[in-house]
Amino acid sequence: MQISKAEVLKRIKPDWKVLDIGGWEDPLPRANVVLDINPYETRKRRNSEEPELFTADTWLIGDICQRSTWLRFGEKEFDYVICTHVLEDIRDPLFVCEQLNRVAKAGYIECPSRFRECAKANVGDLHNGYDHHRWILDIVDGELSFTAKLHWANFFDFIGDQRPYLQDYQAHFVSVFWQGSFNYYERFPKGELMESAELFRFYGKYEYYKTKFIFEITDGLVSPKVKTGSMLWVTEFKLPIELEPPDVREAFVQRARAEKQKLGRRRSLLDWSPWVFGRHRLQLVRAGMRKLRAILRSGRFGAVRRLWVEMRQRISFPLAGRNRD
Repeated sequence: MQISKAEVLKRIKPDWKVLDIGGWEDPLPRANVVLDINPYETRKRRNSEEPELFTADTWLIGDICQRSTWLRFGEKEFDYVICTHVLEDIRDPLFVCEQLNRVAKAGYIECPSRFRECAKANVGDLHNGYDHHRWILDIVDGELSFTAKLHWANFFDFIGDQRPYLQDYQAHFVSVFWQGSFNYYERFPKGELMESAELFRFYGKYEYYKTKFIFEITDGLVSPKVKTGSMLWVTEFKLPIELEPPDVREAFVQRARAEKQKLGRRRSLLDWSPWVFGRHRLQLVRAGMRKLRAILRSGRFGAVRRLWVEMRQRISFPLAGRNRD
Protein backbone atom coordinates (compact mmCIF):
# COMPACT_ATOMS: atom_id res chain seq x y z
CA MET A 1 0.00 0.00 0.00
CA GLN A 2 1.03 3.60 -0.60
CA ILE A 3 -0.11 4.59 2.86
CA SER A 4 0.38 2.65 6.06
CA LYS A 5 -2.09 -0.05 7.00
CA ALA A 6 -2.59 1.85 10.23
CA GLU A 7 -4.12 4.71 8.23
CA VAL A 8 -6.66 2.29 6.76
CA LEU A 9 -7.29 0.44 10.00
CA LYS A 10 -8.12 3.58 11.94
CA ARG A 11 -11.11 4.05 9.64
CA ILE A 12 -12.43 0.56 10.43
CA LYS A 13 -14.47 0.06 13.61
CA PRO A 14 -13.83 -3.06 15.72
CA ASP A 15 -17.22 -4.63 15.01
CA TRP A 16 -17.18 -4.01 11.24
CA LYS A 17 -17.21 -6.83 8.72
CA VAL A 18 -14.33 -6.34 6.26
CA LEU A 19 -13.76 -7.83 2.79
CA ASP A 20 -10.35 -7.94 1.07
CA ILE A 21 -10.44 -8.31 -2.73
CA GLY A 22 -7.42 -9.90 -4.38
CA GLY A 23 -5.45 -9.92 -1.14
CA TRP A 24 -3.27 -12.95 -1.83
CA GLU A 25 -0.06 -10.93 -2.30
CA ASP A 26 -0.48 -9.06 0.98
CA PRO A 27 -3.76 -9.93 2.74
CA LEU A 28 -5.08 -7.50 5.33
CA PRO A 29 -5.07 -9.41 8.65
CA ARG A 30 -8.09 -7.39 9.80
CA ALA A 31 -10.23 -8.75 6.95
CA ASN A 32 -12.99 -11.16 7.91
CA VAL A 33 -13.36 -12.45 4.35
CA VAL A 34 -10.84 -12.60 1.49
CA LEU A 35 -11.79 -13.16 -2.15
CA ASP A 36 -8.95 -14.19 -4.46
CA ILE A 37 -8.20 -16.50 -7.36
CA ASN A 38 -5.39 -18.22 -5.45
CA PRO A 39 -5.85 -20.67 -2.55
CA TYR A 40 -5.51 -19.85 1.13
CA GLU A 41 -2.50 -22.12 1.67
CA THR A 42 -0.35 -20.20 -0.86
CA ARG A 43 -1.03 -16.69 0.51
CA LYS A 44 1.92 -14.47 1.36
CA ARG A 45 2.19 -13.40 5.00
CA ARG A 46 4.17 -10.18 5.18
CA ASN A 47 2.82 -9.44 8.64
CA SER A 48 3.10 -12.87 10.19
CA GLU A 49 3.07 -11.42 13.72
CA GLU A 50 -0.46 -10.05 13.25
CA PRO A 51 -3.36 -12.43 13.90
CA GLU A 52 -5.59 -13.02 10.90
CA LEU A 53 -9.32 -12.68 11.39
CA PHE A 54 -10.04 -14.59 8.16
CA THR A 55 -9.67 -18.35 8.07
CA ALA A 56 -9.40 -21.07 5.45
CA ASP A 57 -13.22 -21.22 5.48
CA THR A 58 -13.62 -17.47 4.86
CA TRP A 59 -10.91 -17.37 2.20
CA LEU A 60 -13.06 -17.58 -0.94
CA ILE A 61 -11.69 -18.55 -4.35
CA GLY A 62 -13.19 -17.14 -7.50
CA ASP A 63 -12.81 -15.00 -10.62
CA ILE A 64 -13.85 -11.51 -9.54
CA CYS A 65 -14.80 -10.62 -13.12
CA GLN A 66 -17.56 -13.26 -13.13
CA ARG A 67 -20.98 -12.36 -11.79
CA SER A 68 -21.46 -15.79 -10.19
CA THR A 69 -18.51 -15.11 -7.88
CA TRP A 70 -20.33 -12.18 -6.29
CA LEU A 71 -23.74 -13.81 -5.89
CA ARG A 72 -22.67 -15.17 -2.50
CA PHE A 73 -22.63 -11.59 -1.12
CA GLY A 74 -25.71 -9.56 -0.24
CA GLU A 75 -26.42 -5.85 -0.67
CA LYS A 76 -24.16 -3.78 1.61
CA GLU A 77 -23.14 -6.95 3.46
CA PHE A 78 -19.74 -5.51 4.32
CA ASP A 79 -18.97 -2.39 6.27
CA TYR A 80 -15.63 -1.96 4.52
CA VAL A 81 -13.86 -3.39 1.46
CA ILE A 82 -10.17 -3.25 0.54
CA CYS A 83 -9.17 -3.44 -3.13
CA THR A 84 -5.51 -2.59 -3.68
CA HIS A 85 -3.45 -3.26 -6.81
CA VAL A 86 -6.17 -5.30 -8.45
CA LEU A 87 -8.24 -3.11 -10.79
CA GLU A 88 -5.28 -2.34 -13.09
CA ASP A 89 -4.70 -6.09 -13.62
CA ILE A 90 -8.10 -7.47 -14.49
CA ARG A 91 -10.14 -7.63 -17.67
CA ASP A 92 -13.24 -5.84 -16.37
CA PRO A 93 -12.56 -3.26 -13.65
CA LEU A 94 -15.91 -1.54 -14.27
CA PHE A 95 -17.81 -4.66 -13.28
CA VAL A 96 -15.73 -5.05 -10.13
CA CYS A 97 -16.35 -1.39 -9.24
CA GLU A 98 -20.08 -2.06 -9.63
CA GLN A 99 -19.84 -4.95 -7.19
CA LEU A 100 -17.73 -3.01 -4.69
CA ASN A 101 -20.47 -0.38 -4.57
CA ARG A 102 -23.11 -3.07 -4.20
CA VAL A 103 -21.64 -5.21 -1.42
CA ALA A 104 -19.92 -2.59 0.75
CA LYS A 105 -20.74 0.65 2.55
CA ALA A 106 -17.24 2.11 2.32
CA GLY A 107 -13.73 1.14 1.28
CA TYR A 108 -10.22 1.82 0.10
CA ILE A 109 -8.92 1.49 -3.48
CA GLU A 110 -5.30 1.80 -4.60
CA CYS A 111 -3.70 1.52 -8.05
CA PRO A 112 -0.50 2.71 -9.71
CA SER A 113 -0.65 6.37 -10.69
CA ARG A 114 -0.42 7.56 -14.29
CA PHE A 115 2.97 9.00 -13.32
CA ARG A 116 4.31 5.50 -12.58
CA GLU A 117 2.27 3.47 -15.06
CA CYS A 118 3.53 5.38 -18.12
CA ALA A 119 7.14 5.89 -17.00
CA LYS A 120 10.29 3.89 -17.55
CA ALA A 121 11.96 3.32 -14.21
CA ASN A 122 15.25 3.01 -16.11
CA VAL A 123 16.20 4.52 -19.46
CA GLY A 124 16.82 1.13 -21.05
CA ASP A 125 13.53 -0.49 -20.01
CA LEU A 126 11.53 -2.05 -22.85
CA HIS A 127 8.18 -1.11 -21.34
CA ASN A 128 6.68 1.69 -19.29
CA GLY A 129 5.27 1.01 -15.86
CA TYR A 130 4.33 -2.59 -15.17
CA ASP A 131 4.24 -4.86 -18.21
CA HIS A 132 1.28 -6.96 -16.98
CA HIS A 133 -1.09 -4.07 -16.26
CA ARG A 134 -4.08 -3.47 -18.51
CA TRP A 135 -5.46 -0.15 -17.27
CA ILE A 136 -4.42 3.37 -16.34
CA LEU A 137 -6.48 4.89 -13.53
CA ASP A 138 -7.06 8.64 -13.27
CA ILE A 139 -9.24 10.44 -10.74
CA VAL A 140 -11.13 13.06 -12.75
CA ASP A 141 -13.47 15.40 -10.88
CA GLY A 142 -13.75 12.90 -8.05
CA GLU A 143 -14.61 9.94 -10.29
CA LEU A 144 -12.59 6.88 -11.35
CA SER A 145 -11.65 7.05 -15.03
CA PHE A 146 -10.12 3.94 -16.62
CA THR A 147 -8.12 4.04 -19.86
CA ALA A 148 -6.90 0.86 -21.55
CA LYS A 149 -3.10 0.71 -21.44
CA LEU A 150 -2.39 0.11 -25.13
CA HIS A 151 0.78 0.10 -27.24
CA TRP A 152 1.18 3.90 -27.22
CA ALA A 153 1.74 3.86 -23.45
CA ASN A 154 5.03 1.99 -24.04
CA PHE A 155 6.28 3.82 -27.13
CA PHE A 156 8.63 6.41 -25.69
CA ASP A 157 10.55 7.43 -22.61
CA PHE A 158 7.94 10.04 -21.71
CA ILE A 159 9.18 10.81 -18.21
CA GLY A 160 12.58 12.21 -19.16
CA ASP A 161 13.93 14.66 -16.57
CA GLN A 162 11.13 13.83 -14.13
CA ARG A 163 12.54 10.34 -13.48
CA PRO A 164 14.14 11.30 -10.11
CA TYR A 165 10.62 11.71 -8.69
CA LEU A 166 10.19 7.95 -9.01
CA GLN A 167 12.51 7.66 -6.02
CA ASP A 168 9.60 8.95 -3.94
CA TYR A 169 7.34 5.96 -3.38
CA GLN A 170 4.29 8.18 -3.01
CA ALA A 171 4.45 9.17 -6.68
CA HIS A 172 3.84 5.55 -7.66
CA PHE A 173 0.24 5.25 -6.53
CA VAL A 174 -3.19 6.85 -6.39
CA SER A 175 -5.38 6.16 -3.35
CA VAL A 176 -9.14 6.51 -2.93
CA PHE A 177 -11.05 6.40 0.35
CA TRP A 178 -14.75 6.20 -0.44
CA GLN A 179 -17.85 6.39 1.71
CA GLY A 180 -21.33 5.45 0.54
CA SER A 181 -20.44 5.01 -3.14
CA PHE A 182 -18.08 6.12 -5.91
CA ASN A 183 -18.57 6.68 -9.63
CA TYR A 184 -16.51 4.95 -12.34
CA TYR A 185 -16.32 4.81 -16.13
CA GLU A 186 -14.02 4.04 -19.06
CA ARG A 187 -12.76 6.49 -21.64
CA PHE A 188 -11.85 5.44 -25.16
CA PRO A 189 -8.24 6.26 -26.18
CA LYS A 190 -7.86 9.02 -28.77
CA GLY A 191 -5.24 7.30 -30.88
CA GLU A 192 -1.51 6.87 -30.52
CA LEU A 193 -0.55 10.37 -31.69
CA MET A 194 -2.81 12.31 -29.29
CA GLU A 195 -2.27 9.92 -26.39
CA SER A 196 1.51 10.10 -26.85
CA ALA A 197 1.39 13.89 -27.12
CA GLU A 198 -0.72 14.01 -23.95
CA LEU A 199 1.86 11.92 -22.07
CA PHE A 200 4.66 14.23 -23.21
CA ARG A 201 2.53 17.15 -21.96
CA PHE A 202 1.71 15.33 -18.72
CA TYR A 203 5.36 14.75 -17.79
CA GLY A 204 6.61 18.00 -19.31
CA LYS A 205 4.26 20.07 -17.14
CA TYR A 206 4.15 17.77 -14.14
CA GLU A 207 4.13 19.62 -10.80
CA TYR A 208 5.06 17.03 -8.25
CA TYR A 209 4.51 19.13 -5.15
CA LYS A 210 1.04 20.19 -6.29
CA THR A 211 -0.10 16.76 -7.41
CA LYS A 212 -2.75 15.04 -5.32
CA PHE A 213 -2.26 11.34 -4.61
CA ILE A 214 -4.92 10.63 -1.99
CA PHE A 215 -8.62 11.25 -2.67
CA GLU A 216 -11.76 11.20 -0.53
CA ILE A 217 -15.07 10.41 -2.25
CA THR A 218 -18.48 10.47 -0.56
CA ASP A 219 -21.72 9.31 -2.22
CA GLY A 220 -20.25 9.49 -5.70
CA LEU A 221 -23.27 7.81 -7.27
CA VAL A 222 -25.77 10.35 -5.94
CA SER A 223 -25.12 12.88 -8.71
CA PRO A 224 -22.46 11.47 -11.05
CA LYS A 225 -20.89 13.78 -13.64
CA VAL A 226 -20.43 10.88 -16.09
CA LYS A 227 -22.91 8.04 -16.53
CA THR A 228 -21.94 5.24 -14.15
CA GLY A 229 -20.17 2.32 -15.80
CA SER A 230 -20.28 3.95 -19.23
CA MET A 231 -17.62 4.25 -21.90
CA LEU A 232 -16.87 7.79 -23.08
CA TRP A 233 -16.34 8.00 -26.83
CA VAL A 234 -13.58 10.25 -28.16
CA THR A 235 -16.04 13.05 -28.99
CA GLU A 236 -17.46 13.10 -25.46
CA PHE A 237 -14.39 14.35 -23.60
CA LYS A 238 -11.22 16.35 -24.08
CA LEU A 239 -7.72 15.39 -23.07
CA PRO A 240 -5.85 18.04 -21.07
CA ILE A 241 -3.62 18.66 -24.10
CA GLU A 242 -6.69 19.63 -26.12
CA LEU A 243 -7.37 22.43 -23.64
CA GLU A 244 -3.92 23.93 -24.13
CA PRO A 245 -3.33 26.95 -26.40
CA PRO A 246 -2.93 25.86 -30.04
CA ASP A 247 0.80 26.59 -30.18
CA VAL A 248 1.49 24.57 -27.02
CA ARG A 249 -0.69 21.69 -28.20
CA GLU A 250 1.00 21.62 -31.61
CA ALA A 251 4.46 21.59 -30.02
CA PHE A 252 3.70 18.41 -28.09
CA VAL A 253 2.04 16.81 -31.12
CA GLN A 254 5.10 17.56 -33.24
CA ARG A 255 7.32 16.07 -30.57
CA ALA A 256 5.28 12.88 -30.61
CA ARG A 257 5.56 12.75 -34.42
CA ALA A 258 9.33 13.29 -34.30
CA GLU A 259 9.80 10.58 -31.65
CA LYS A 260 7.72 8.17 -33.70
CA GLN A 261 9.87 8.81 -36.77
CA LYS A 262 13.04 8.15 -34.75
CA LEU A 263 11.50 4.97 -33.39
CA GLY A 264 10.66 3.86 -36.92
CA ARG A 265 14.26 4.35 -38.02
CA ARG A 266 15.59 2.35 -35.08
CA ARG A 267 13.17 -0.47 -35.83
CA SER A 268 14.20 -0.56 -39.50
CA LEU A 269 17.78 -1.12 -38.35
CA LEU A 270 16.63 -3.86 -36.01
CA ASP A 271 14.87 -5.55 -38.95
CA TRP A 272 18.28 -6.08 -40.51
CA SER A 273 19.91 -7.52 -37.40
CA PRO A 274 18.96 -11.20 -37.94
CA TRP A 275 20.69 -11.11 -41.33
CA VAL A 276 23.64 -8.99 -40.25
CA PHE A 277 24.34 -10.69 -36.94
CA GLY A 278 23.10 -14.25 -37.45
CA ARG A 279 25.73 -16.72 -36.18
CA HIS A 280 26.57 -18.15 -39.60
CA ARG A 281 26.87 -14.74 -41.25
CA LEU A 282 28.83 -13.37 -38.33
CA GLN A 283 31.40 -16.10 -38.82
CA LEU A 284 31.62 -15.24 -42.53
CA VAL A 285 32.05 -11.55 -41.73
CA ARG A 286 34.89 -12.33 -39.32
CA ALA A 287 36.59 -14.53 -41.91
CA GLY A 288 36.19 -11.76 -44.47
CA MET A 289 37.76 -9.23 -42.11
CA ARG A 290 40.77 -11.50 -41.62
CA LYS A 291 41.17 -11.75 -45.42
CA LEU A 292 40.80 -7.99 -45.74
CA ARG A 293 43.58 -7.35 -43.23
CA ALA A 294 45.85 -9.81 -45.07
CA ILE A 295 45.13 -8.05 -48.38
CA LEU A 296 45.88 -4.62 -46.95
CA ARG A 297 49.13 -5.82 -45.39
CA SER A 298 50.25 -7.32 -48.72
CA GLY A 299 49.37 -4.17 -50.66
CA ARG A 300 47.18 -6.07 -53.16
CA PHE A 301 44.48 -3.40 -53.12
CA GLY A 302 42.90 -4.67 -56.33
CA ALA A 303 41.82 -7.78 -54.44
CA VAL A 304 39.57 -5.75 -52.16
CA ARG A 305 36.83 -5.48 -54.80
CA ARG A 306 36.95 -9.24 -55.47
CA LEU A 307 36.65 -9.89 -51.71
CA TRP A 308 33.63 -7.58 -51.49
CA VAL A 309 31.88 -9.41 -54.35
CA GLU A 310 32.67 -12.75 -52.71
CA MET A 311 31.30 -11.63 -49.36
CA ARG A 312 28.13 -10.26 -50.96
CA GLN A 313 27.48 -13.60 -52.61
CA ARG A 314 28.22 -15.71 -49.53
CA ILE A 315 26.34 -13.60 -46.97
CA SER A 316 23.36 -12.75 -49.26
CA PHE A 317 22.28 -9.53 -47.58
CA PRO A 318 18.63 -8.82 -48.38
CA LEU A 319 18.14 -6.45 -51.28
CA ALA A 320 15.03 -4.84 -52.70
CA GLY A 321 12.84 -7.41 -54.41
CA ARG A 322 14.70 -10.38 -52.91
CA ASN A 323 13.21 -12.69 -50.31
CA ARG A 324 14.92 -12.63 -46.92
CA ASP A 325 15.86 -16.33 -46.92
